[in-house]
Amino acid sequence: MDRYVVTNDCIPEIVHHSKINENSAQFFRRKNFLNGLQNALNILNGLERCLQKTGKYEKKLLKCKSSHSHTHNNDWWESEPSEGKETKISNTDKTTSSRNQVDLAESWSTMSIVCLQYQYEELSKRYEALLQAYDERCSALSERERAVTRLQGRTDRMRAQLVHAHQALLSVGDKYLMLRGKKMMQKKWYEERLEALKRLLQEITFEAERAEFELNSQTQESVESEDVDTSLLVSEISRCNSLFLENLRLKTDLECVSTQHNDTY
Repeated sequence: MDRYVVTNDCIPEIVHHSKINENSAQFFRRKNFLNGLQNALNILNGLERCLQKTGKYEKKLLKCKSSHSHTHNNDWWESEPSEGKETKISNTDKTTSSRNQVDLAESWSTMSIVCLQYQYEELSKRYEALLQAYDERCSALSERERAVTRLQGRTDRMRAQLVHAHQALLSVGDKYLMLRGKKMMQKKWYEERLEALKRLLQEITFEAERAEFELNSQTQESVESEDVDTSLLVSEISRCNSLFLENLRLKTDLECVSTQHNDTY
């Protein structure tokens, strides 16, 4: 049995690369969103500056209007009596023209303020919507980070389990190799003993056959000498020897069959 070393370093590397790609996409999305918020803030700040400038212009217009009216009143009181009527008519025309210009400026200023206020309100609503979307996106991002943390913990637990299983397999493999080597040594020892026993049985069988042959010769001689008791004894001994030899042959055959059966397994 060969030992296969299993490495589990690929799992955290895959998770690490996927996490880097996901973090990069989230970073660019967050950066674009923050840029949009910054642009909205810049627009709002510009509108506030426009409103401040409009207020300053209104104050200047009112100041110019008051100073212009005061100047015309002084001119009317300081004019000659002979020129009173013409001066009064001229001042009336100038006052009317000035009032028309002031009214036109005020109307334009009012329209500008209304438009700017409308744009300001629209941008404020958009800013609130962006803030709400940002909060929702942050919540989703937090949930995603918690999910990634849970998956990372699960991956770490699975990796620990795989490492434990790998160590258990290595331990079992080492024990198997040790037991297999021990079994092979025992098998070799038993095979050597069986071969020695086979040789011994063959020698015993050979000696028994030789003794049987000699005993048969003696039995034949006893039968020919007509000694009844000796003949019966020799016949019985010959029969026992034959049975003994047959028993040895059967044991030898049984050992051969057992050896072949063990070799197949």
